Order: sequence, then C-alpha cells, then structure tokens
Amino acid sequence: MKPAALVSAFAATLALLPASALALDMSQQQFIEYSAEQHCLNQKLWDQPAKLEEELMALEEKFGVTEDDLDALDALTAKYNADPSIQPQIEEKARALCP
Repeated sequence: MKPAALVSAFAATLALLPASALALDMSQQQFIEYSAEQHCLNQKLWDQPAKLEEELMALEEKFGVTEDDLDALDALTAKYNADPSIQPQIEEKARALCP
C-alpha cells in the first residue's frame, strides 16, 4: 500500500472511532517514551508475569492511560507507527533505558 493510501485508510479508521476513543492525548515524544519504557519492562520482566503486569499498570498510570483509553492508544500506535522515523527512536530510547 502506498503511503498516501495508508494515510487515507488510517484517517478513515479514525473517523469510525467514537470520540471517547480519541480522548487520550499523548504527544509523539510521550508515545516514544511510553513505548520505550514498555519495551524495556517486557525485556526485563518477561519471566515474571505478575511483576510485569504490576509494572505495566504503573507505567499506564504514569502516562495517564486508563482501561477506557486502550482504543485511543491503539489509534495513536497506528498513527505514530505510520511514521518510519518513530520505531528507531523507540529502539534507541529503549536501549538507553534498558542496556
């Protein structure tokens, strides 16, 4: 799919979401930080599921993500992952957080 078509498809998907699903307001930089911290936690605690769940819940609280925001977080993930420069930034940040 060409980038313009991908953007159009993404915009159409966003239009179908209820307004409450778009309530999560996370900047690109906050998304990078959130994603990097999440990645680091998954790497460090993959073998301790209870501890991982606890830490992920604390991360969501830190960034103001509630259970009601999961659709909005999915939409932000699609939006920011459409930008090819985002993933390398997340990976770089994750390496710095979790050597």
